[in-house]
Amino acid sequence: RLRKSNFVSYGVSVSLRRSDLYTYGHQKQCEIPMSDSSSIFSVAFSLFKEIWDKRPLRSIGVKAFSLSEDDALQCSLYPEEEIGQRKSELENTVDILRSKYGDSSIMRAVLLTDSDAVELKKSKNLPSLPGADRSDFE
Repeated sequence: RLRKSNFVSYGVSVSLRRSDLYTYGHQKQCEIPMSDSSSIFSVAFSLFKEIWDKRPLRSIGVKAFSLSEDDALQCSLYPEEEIGQRKSELENTVDILRSKYGDSSIMRAVLLTDSDAVELKKSKNLPSLPGADRSDFE
């Protein structure tokens, strides 16, 4: 949603709610703006590992804060910011592909389990690639 609204975030907040409904959280302010999911996940996961007390959880919340308009950013000479900009460009391209061909048209391989692959094969809802025969996937 950040990219769709043309915003970047300078901070990430994580809140955890235990099964007894006790809620606690932590947040981190970042120097480098981010709008790509991998950067936000990385910060959120490190916060999660810091604060989780190993008790069962009812819910996990992740929020981006300290938002700024993406077009207000300046070009950077620092490599880590350039990498972040390239990640954002990649994710913008993925967003365009998903809006054109559907949400399941492109996804991270880590999201597929063996059972997902079996279901895809059973349903014959296999990807259609130019120049590829359906039998390549069976």
